[in-house]
Amino acid sequence: MNSLSKLEKEELSQVMEKAQKETIDKQVSYGIDVITDGEIYRDTYVFHFLRHCENVDFSNAETITYRNGACQGVLPLITGPVKVKEDKVGFVADIWENCQKLTDTSVKVTMPGPMTITNTTGRRYFETEKESCLNLAECLKTEISELVKRGCKFIQIDEPLFARKPSEALDYGIEILSSVLKTMPEDVFSTVHICCGYSDLLDQTDFQKANPEAYTILAEKLDKMGASAISIEGAHCDLDLEVLSRYKDTRIMLGVIAVCKSAVESVSFIKERIREALNYMPGDRLILAPDCGLGLLPEDSLHQKLSNMMQAVRELREELYNL
Repeated sequence: MNSLSKLEKEELSQVMEKAQKETIDKQVSYGIDVITDGEIYRDTYVFHFLRHCENVDFSNAETITYRNGACQGVLPLITGPVKVKEDKVGFVADIWENCQKLTDTSVKVTMPGPMTITNTTGRRYFETEKESCLNLAECLKTEISELVKRGCKFIQIDEPLFARKPSEALDYGIEILSSVLKTMPEDVFSTVHICCGYSDLLDQTDFQKANPEAYTILAEKLDKMGASAISIEGAHCDLDLEVLSRYKDTRIMLGVIAVCKSAVESVSFIKERIREALNYMPGDRLILAPDCGLGLLPEDSLHQKLSNMMQAVRELREELYNL
């Protein structure tokens, strides 16, 4: 980031587009159906969103412990009703549109959810977290409206706080996010991503992750929330896949490769996990993916993990469906 900060605006834009194109082309070469642009332009997914909003104070940011005590960081303060700045409305759609021009493969957009944004700020205006979530949901609806207008068909909301705070998710978080999902038309594939959280260090063994039991606790309400798919972590935590049987209607995007461990899952290991998953849910509702983002992995490990995941899918399709 220090190197990038020294570039002129036009040169920085060229560097970013080149990196996005390389990231997109690599995913397409693996045969991945729905890809991302790598989100190289952001510092964190929460901060990037909030920098485009009113009444978010980064200049007086404070050191705050968050994620149920698992993390400590310098977080911006919410000083009033949060709203996407008038001249920034559609900033997510602008990024998506520029990236979609680089490929014929569908590019997925991701945005942080209301509970996750609330927990990654110093709340100095709203009396309750629920009030903050209701406000932030309106910001998401603003950007989703622009994405839909421009033709984006894959939109993901990241809500790892559902796993950290399942009681609050049941009380108000799922209902609020459901109101956001209802603004998307039927031809938009909506995903809600709920991982158990990660350290900013590769192969750290003592990081305080959320309890994956949350996937069971929340299953009934998540299944009726209105998302096209629920994305859950299955590799890092060695998830008991019996939980998949509790989701009766919604597709499950199951993580089958760990994103914070450098050890590479073999093709045979991934195939066995997929076979196990198919004991609990039909194949037409199962989507395979990494646990979360791949930003911490060195390039050789990242390449081998994705290659093995796709090879496992191809071999299993042939075995099960003669495709």
